[in-house]
Amino acid sequence: MHRSAMAMLLVALVATLGACTEQSVPRIAYSDDGQYLRPAAGPGLVAKDTSPIPDVPLPIGFVGVPSRSQADFDGQVRHVHHVYQGRANTAEVVNFYRRQLPRKDWASLGREQEDDGTTVMRFTKGHESLNIRVGVRHSVVTVIVNIGPRN
Repeated sequence: MHRSAMAMLLVALVATLGACTEQSVPRIAYSDDGQYLRPAAGPGLVAKDTSPIPDVPLPIGFVGVPSRSQADFDGQVRHVHHVYQGRANTAEVVNFYRRQLPRKDWASLGREQEDDGTTVMRFTKGHESLNIRVGVRHSVVTVIVNIGPRN
């Protein structure tokens, strides 16, 4: 009797898994440096209290990728290449930066959509320019932040 109950449970489990679509199966995702990336808690993004770059906010749930990041200061202008990864909707990430950066005195110069779906946003402030690239691959959103001298 115990075996038949287990068999019925197994059949029900297999039927349930077979009915799942790729979208309904939760994915486990890691950053390029092996940090676990939690699924988005809900719609919309909120800025963390602190960010590695004080005037470029970072969404909660995103982590830095130190192996792909570097920063330097020549006394006048920052030279920054930071990579962050997380799980979110790319449109929400683009809207997050579109809303947040003007609050940090960055002026938008526009944005472009590349053939691969990556969005590139351009900003300027003082002697610096800021480019943010937002792309997705295998359910992981990658944000690349570049700060350098203004052209």
